[in-house]
Formats: sequence, structure tokens, C-alpha cells
Amino acid sequence: MSRIGWRLCALTAAALLVASQAWSFDLDQMLGPSPNWNSVMAPGTKVVSVETALAHYGSHVPGDGIQGWNLGARIGWMPFGVWHVKRVPLVSGAMELGLEPLFQRFRTKNQNYAGLLAEVRYYFLDLSYGPLVPWISASIGPGGSDINLGAEGGTNRLTGPFLATIRGEVGEYYFIAAQQAVYLGLQGEHFSNGGLNGANRNFSLNTPWAGVLGYSWFFK
Repeated sequence: MSRIGWRLCALTAAALLVASQAWSFDLDQMLGPSPNWNSVMAPGTKVVSVETALAHYGSHVPGDGIQGWNLGARIGWMPFGVWHVKRVPLVSGAMELGLEPLFQRFRTKNQNYAGLLAEVRYYFLDLSYGPLVPWISASIGPGGSDINLGAEGGTNRLTGPFLATIRGEVGEYYFIAAQQAVYLGLQGEHFSNGGLNGANRNFSLNTPWAGVLGYSWFFK
């Protein structure tokens, strides 16, 4: 390569380096500083959260697009504080254990579900960027429902009054203050009566997709 070519490469690399540093600076300025996670999520920290989700269930529920929504209020507890995993630092974080009363509305004949979920939520603090923290959660709980889907005499049917749900969520927190955060993510939801409401009534309902939005307050 000629000297001109080498100079062009060097100038391009320098320009990219300057641009990346400027972008990093602008992003840091925009997001703000990272909270002290050892303080925010110290052992014994309590968490109060409210969240809502919009869901799609496919052909089993009438309509296209949004076929249901839910609203929950979670009370959580962080018994262990922040875990620092030296051998696998990417999994360093904090665990939240919680209970969440949940109300679900289906886009059917105004049918509903209400239940109480037990939830485990994990914050990946080593993967955080400033006030942004990725998280993952799983929850399960029984409840009651007046839902009635499927053929009357067939096996493809889902009815109440007993109905249980299993949920998985993944997303990102944004800490707007040291002890307050909003979060956005994806939710997967499974409903089943376990065949407990009678013969031929063990049809399950699952979400191809759902979006979740919430707010959390951390306090001692």
C-alpha cells in the first residue's frame, strides 16, 4: 500500500476513534451517572412495583394485534444484596423475591383472570451501563377465571373457574433516581387449568409476544 493509502487509513481510524469517544461522552452525559448498586440493592432492601402488559395470543383469541392486557402490583424483597461472582463476573447481580396480585383481561366476551403470583427477578449489574440494568424474571401462580375458549364437546377447550399462569420476562431498567426506576421488556405468558375443571378441559393459552412496562421503588 502506498504512503497515501496508509495515511488515509490512519486518518480514518483516528476519525472513528474521535467519533466513538464523542458518542460515548454524549451517551454518558445523556444517561447520567450509575447509582451505587451496593447501596441501592443492599441486603434487606424492599421493592414496590407496578406494571402493565399488552399481549397477543394468536388464533385462539378473537381479533388481531392486542388481544389482552394485564395489570400487576408486586411487593419484593432482596434478601442477599449484590452478589459479586469473581469466576463468572457477567452473572454478578442481585435477586428479588416477590408476590404479585395480577389482573388479566382477555379480548373475548369480557372474560378475566385474577390471581397471586410468586416471582423471582434477577438484575445483571455487571452488564449495566450507567443507570441501565438488564433483568430477567420468572413467575407462577394460581387464580380464578371466567374464560371459556374452544368447542363445547371437543378436547380443544380452556375454561375456569381454576386457571394458573406461568410467566417469563426479560428487559431493561432505567434508574431515573437512585431508588426509582422504570423498565421496559418482553413478556411470555402461559395459561392452563391443568385439567382440573373437568374432562377434555386441558387446553393451554400462550403468548407469541407481549410487551411490559413498569415502575419500581427501592427502599430500606
